Order: sequence, then C-alpha cells, then structure tokens
Amino acid sequence: MLVLKLYTAPKVLRQMLCDCYTDTIRADFTPDEIKDKESIKAKGLTNRLVEECNLKIQPPPKVDT
Repeated sequence: MLVLKLYTAPKVLRQMLCDCYTDTIRADFTPDEIKDKESIKAKGLTNRLVEECNLKIQPPPKVDT
C-alpha cells in the first residue's frame, strides 16, 4: 500500500511568503490583469516576486572577507 505524505511548510515561512507575494501582486496588478497570463508575463511577475520577496524569506549568506 502506497501512502503519500504531503509537505507542509513551516507556518512562519508560509505566512511571510503569502503576505509578500500578495502585497506585491496587489501593488502591480489590477484584478483583471492578474487573470491574464500574457499580462503576468509582460510585467515579469515571477522575477519581481523573486526580487521583492525571496530575500525577505531567505537572506543572502554572510560572506566573511
């Protein structure tokens, strides 16, 4: 018998991502634009979310020089 176990992200991580992603999307898109895949691509949503949100979740590593 195969049992699948779903991954559950830690609550803090999930909350911070959702808040940042939601805030960024609301700032950049109207409700009609977010429904249109071409509008999402044209505005570079994926890159914008990475730039705006990912560093808040996972800061760059500290480099000792």
